[in-house]
Amino acid sequence: PCMGVAKSDYDVGLTGLALLALLARGDTPTQGQYADAIARGVAFLRTKQKKDSGSYVDTARLGFLYEHCLATEALCEVALVDPSLDLRAELMRAVQLIHEARNPRGAWRYAFPPNGDNDTSVTSWCVSALAAAQRAGFDVDPNAMAGARWWIDRATDPK
Repeated sequence: PCMGVAKSDYDVGLTGLALLALLARGDTPTQGQYADAIARGVAFLRTKQKKDSGSYVDTARLGFLYEHCLATEALCEVALVDPSLDLRAELMRAVQLIHEARNPRGAWRYAFPPNGDNDTSVTSWCVSALAAAQRAGFDVDPNAMAGARWWIDRATDPK
């Protein structure tokens, strides 16, 4: 059982993750058992995006990219099932931030602006968000996927 009030430190990321689960079961913001929860989650995430950076959380926060990518991926999936929400402009900014957070000729880590370090878990969430963006019709820099492949090859022991 949960004891007391939960901290809201990761509401953006957890909302994105919950939306992905509810969307995966086939519900949308207008149809299904969890339509209301999805619509409320989408509305919440939309209020969180910073207009100047496109980020859903403070870019100075360590690990911000995890939450940003979860929110971006969830909203890209929503855009696929409900184009009437017109998420295009905000998702373009969100995708652009993921590109800006990538290390030149590499992958992603925690620092923004990027500092040259790469990390597998952050990179995997960035790739997942960018793949959702591609499915939703957004342009994704092919160098981003190439940089991710380079990092995974470098970080993987062939044996």
